[in-house]
Amino acid sequence: MGVGSSAGLAAGIDGASEAELCNVLKDLSATHREKLAAALAAADAAKIAGLWEYKKLGSRLPEVQAQWDGIMPMWDGMMAGGGFTMEVVQQTRQFVGMMDQTSGEFLEQCNIEEMLVDGTLYGSETNQMKVLVMIPKKMLNEKSRSAQIWFHGGAFVAGSAEAFKKSAAKRAVNNKTVLIAPEIGVAPETKAPHWYKNGYAAIKWVHAEAAKLGIDTARVALSGESAGAYTGLGVCMELAKKNESELAKVFVSDIGAFNNDFLMCDKPEDEAEEMHQKCSKLHMQTMAYLIADEVKEFDWTPYKTDPNIFPAQMDEALLPKLPPIVLMTREFDHVGRRGNEQFAERLKPHGKLLGLYIQPGTGHGLGTAESNNQLAQDEALIFASFLHK
Repeated sequence: MGVGSSAGLAAGIDGASEAELCNVLKDLSATHREKLAAALAAADAAKIAGLWEYKKLGSRLPEVQAQWDGIMPMWDGMMAGGGFTMEVVQQTRQFVGMMDQTSGEFLEQCNIEEMLVDGTLYGSETNQMKVLVMIPKKMLNEKSRSAQIWFHGGAFVAGSAEAFKKSAAKRAVNNKTVLIAPEIGVAPETKAPHWYKNGYAAIKWVHAEAAKLGIDTARVALSGESAGAYTGLGVCMELAKKNESELAKVFVSDIGAFNNDFLMCDKPEDEAEEMHQKCSKLHMQTMAYLIADEVKEFDWTPYKTDPNIFPAQMDEALLPKLPPIVLMTREFDHVGRRGNEQFAERLKPHGKLLGLYIQPGTGHGLGTAESNNQLAQDEALIFASFLHK
């Protein structure tokens, strides 16, 4: 591998062995090294820019459509039985525990430690918050590591860091970062805004214990999936209120359910899109458990624009104080796409939107092996770009 132009070297660097790179870099002058760094940065920027290009498919992928069709009878049965009752909540909790189909090989590639955190030291009401700390074994000898605080999903009423342990370990390995997975609670036992407060306590704890954990405090990210992205955005709001946005270098939200867009239509059948017609009532019932224990006839009128329930409705003055944000959703994300698009428009004037990623043809938790692999690669690229030194 010879030394040509910096751009040429950058283009071929992925195919070079470590020994080849060492030999080349050893022979480069300081000027060439600067040019190489600039070329690599430009290449990364070009890759990232490509992620924000939304190429609408217009229909679900066949496999995704089959998954969607398979869900419909279950949802119809729920509605016929009174909606998202507490009985359904308990059934969902059993089901979610079996949802993580990630290979167990990622658990073997991580050093995993369970810790108990006194959240009351950081503004939470929880004095024993379980936290999983996952360090990829390839990073064990590193002294200053990046960290990703990840909040799990589960339709607001189910799930746990433990239940999604394999998925969390995969993220740690793929994203080459220490992954911190806190148990922030589920509804109706844990109400809003305590989700935010528990999540805020988690990031404050990470910074307080960074030296012991071997974490670089300048490279700490927040992330979350579905209801976990709701928590993540709520934590960002808490950081903005306290002028502490520097505690998170970036927030990466995936299929986040954090907006009030479903309340803008009086009747589900009046929704323009079929996917919103189908999920509207059930989705809002699960969110109602953040406030109440009985949700069948829940009245949303007093809460429509309450940021303690819908963090995407936070005051305009807080938006410029947020950490930088990446919003990831899917073309047929029945829960989050519309709300993500709306929130993206609020972020843009304040320069806080790093990018809006919409994967074509897939849905909320619905995808193919190929689309899921692509998603993991794209997410890894995002974290590599925003958590590098």
